[in-house]
Amino acid sequence: MERRNGAALAFLAAALGTLFFFAARAAASTSPVAGVTVYPAPEVLSRFVFHTDHGLVFRCPEGEWELVEDVADLGANRGDGSFHPMNTVDVEDALRGLGFPLDGQDFHVYILPCPRKSELGSSSSGHGVFLSPGVRDYGSDEVHFVTSHETGHLVQAAWMPDGDQALWARYRQMRGITDTQVYCATASHQDRPHEIFAEDFRFLFGDSRSRYTGVIENPALERPDTRPAIRQFFLALRADRAQTRARLTALANQPNPFVSSTMLTFTIGMASGTDAAAAAALSEGGVGVPVALEVYSADGRLVRKLLEGQQVAGEFQVQFDGRDAGGSRLRAGVYFARLRAGNSITTRKLVLAQ
Repeated sequence: MERRNGAALAFLAAALGTLFFFAARAAASTSPVAGVTVYPAPEVLSRFVFHTDHGLVFRCPEGEWELVEDVADLGANRGDGSFHPMNTVDVEDALRGLGFPLDGQDFHVYILPCPRKSELGSSSSGHGVFLSPGVRDYGSDEVHFVTSHETGHLVQAAWMPDGDQALWARYRQMRGITDTQVYCATASHQDRPHEIFAEDFRFLFGDSRSRYTGVIENPALERPDTRPAIRQFFLALRADRAQTRARLTALANQPNPFVSSTMLTFTIGMASGTDAAAAAALSEGGVGVPVALEVYSADGRLVRKLLEGQQVAGEFQVQFDGRDAGGSRLRAGVYFARLRAGNSITTRKLVLAQ
């Protein structure tokens, strides 16, 4: 059984005990830079947090997690007894300070009102950054540090996915981390290639506050700013991928608003640039790319999966009849169609009228 907000959420909001939490300035989502939407803690609490029989759950298109409701549940690390979400203005400033354009993406930054049980710290997954609260107020420099680092993970997933072995081989060679026994996903945090990439991104493209420590996490590696080739690698990565992705997907629907049904049309275009693997996959007769077309409610719940499978280049049409996965008619309101094609994600607002 699930209940929307209610007394438990009101108690949590009161327990947070931070003045900015209720400030009008931080009440609604913003887009401080093209390609990124920031959801302040009040909006996360009202739109993405649900009270279930098992406790509070944070649910968004990127996934679902149970939340820690009480600071006392953290054990000895209780700080001042309250959760302190990151300051929205600091997060926005950190994103504006990035020297790496994120346009063309659909990234989401969630400022969590309380931590997730399975991941107490900040992290990234898919196209989302999840900024965990502290048990004391964060300093502005800390917020810039964490925001830019976690954004680096999104950049890696979007422009240098794990399946691109050629790019990873170049990066490993450049950074001196070719030993896959030492530098691997199960190594200590500082030796994981994903973390090294995110730290390089933070140090090369974050603003001065994000570099306040003057060092990267792994002291055994040289700082990325001492090697111009590393910065050039990142910039070329974006340029090549942006050219390839710009023609991967397009999503539209007609009519919109709609009453009974709407036809969604999307295009998977021919890949170009240096991504030979993607180009081959999208060629006629190729194996195609994984494609999923899903409909979400405005609060981030998956409503209906319309399509899932492998597709080669071409134009496709899928009808949406305004019903959920169980066949029940949906209430009038705003919904979002999300198209995933390979590593590219495109969204479209759908308006269901009475």
